[in-house]
Amino acid sequence: MIAESLASAQREPEPSRLPSRRMRILVAHNAYIFRGGEDTVVEAEINLLRRHGHEVVLYHRDNAQLDALPRWQVAIDSVWSKRTISGVGQLLRSFQPHVIHAHNTFPLISPSLYIVAEHYQVPVVQSLHNLRLLCTQAMLTRHDRSCHDCVGRWPWRAVLHRCYRGSLTQSAVSAGIVSAHRALGTWRHRIRRYIVLNQMCREIFIRGGLPANKLCIKPNFVEGSIAPIDSAPNDKQYIDKQWTNKQSTNNQSIEHNLTGVRSANNVSIGHGNQPDQCNRRHGGLFIGRLSPEKGLHTLAQALQERPVTRITVCGSGPLQPLVEQTQGLDYIGFQQGAALRQRIANAEFLVMPSTGIESFGLAAIEAFACGTPVIASRHGGLREIIDHGRNGLLVAPGNADELADAIAYAVANPSDMRRMGLEAYQTYLARYTPERNFAMLMDIYHQALTPLPDSPISEHINAQTRAGTE
Repeated sequence: MIAESLASAQREPEPSRLPSRRMRILVAHNAYIFRGGEDTVVEAEINLLRRHGHEVVLYHRDNAQLDALPRWQVAIDSVWSKRTISGVGQLLRSFQPHVIHAHNTFPLISPSLYIVAEHYQVPVVQSLHNLRLLCTQAMLTRHDRSCHDCVGRWPWRAVLHRCYRGSLTQSAVSAGIVSAHRALGTWRHRIRRYIVLNQMCREIFIRGGLPANKLCIKPNFVEGSIAPIDSAPNDKQYIDKQWTNKQSTNNQSIEHNLTGVRSANNVSIGHGNQPDQCNRRHGGLFIGRLSPEKGLHTLAQALQERPVTRITVCGSGPLQPLVEQTQGLDYIGFQQGAALRQRIANAEFLVMPSTGIESFGLAAIEAFACGTPVIASRHGGLREIIDHGRNGLLVAPGNADELADAIAYAVANPSDMRRMGLEAYQTYLARYTPERNFAMLMDIYHQALTPLPDSPISEHINAQTRAGTE
């Protein structure tokens, strides 16, 4: 079957196989051991598609299965999985989807998904939630510093530096996956469309060698949550000025900094910066995987240096002991659904101090949907989501002093943070609602189903696939 798959020529789909109004979509996703944003996005997109009447079947593997498999088996399956060939092949014959939407395939599903899809002539749309196609560590960092050494090159440096979990063997396997399928032309030729989350990711993947005409920007979304009830005018220019003034005094004491921010130029905005007795929000919040790239060490250091408030931590992961032992952090375990949304709505701000590059930052959108401003690292996808001084604050990644100052500013200026929260909610309504996202997703499926611009059946496909979005 492998030889047959590699040799099979891509033919234009027959008009009879094209959707009339509703589509059949096979979603493929390899879940993580510790649940993260990608797992949430997959579930949300499946629910969104089903709500609009489309048929969805999920091909699912779980990294919790890794402990039961020998290491050599995992290494082989990561590059080429016979189980995927068999399981997906059976689904393609029985379900006959119009399109496959792949999310994470590492390591158990493997890129063999794309080969079996080509054999059955089903187009693949691949969501790129991280940068693993270019970087074995997936975040373009090494030793907490930005690293682009493997972008557009063969990733031998990743093996040399043991970039994946500090392991020579695992780094070699991860690099081998990318290298083998780059040589086979998998990334360039066997995926019809890629979904990237922002312009930053698109530019990086183009530098890494992916075809620009296959890279479509579609951000993630969250369901409507708890709208903010605060009301106050917005003054981004003032907030920017105050924040700049504050940063110029970083080497002075925190008390002097906060006093300077509150009283600079004797200017008062809206309701003033004094705490509002009616404000039901309190404290900061961190949600996400408890792992080093999320900046938890930086957050812990910031709270030790400036213990001005407490941060509630929701999530699970290897750094749970650090969280539980750090003064100023209140660990409450993993939460989701209505309980998590209420936590976000009750927080004065969300903190996202990631040192690794976030391709998107789903937690920021969850906060925006609740009218909660975000304090985040000034890099990656977070820099495109957060407008400094308007819907949150941006700080240098890995800089505990600057993070501590931002948190102190938020605590000392609740009215400013409420204004940013209102702007954050407006950002959500304008960019990240389910309905806006559904229209973008269906357009990408349409592109994947359309063969070539000059194909004689392109107009037929156009009329039928676009009908599904009505």
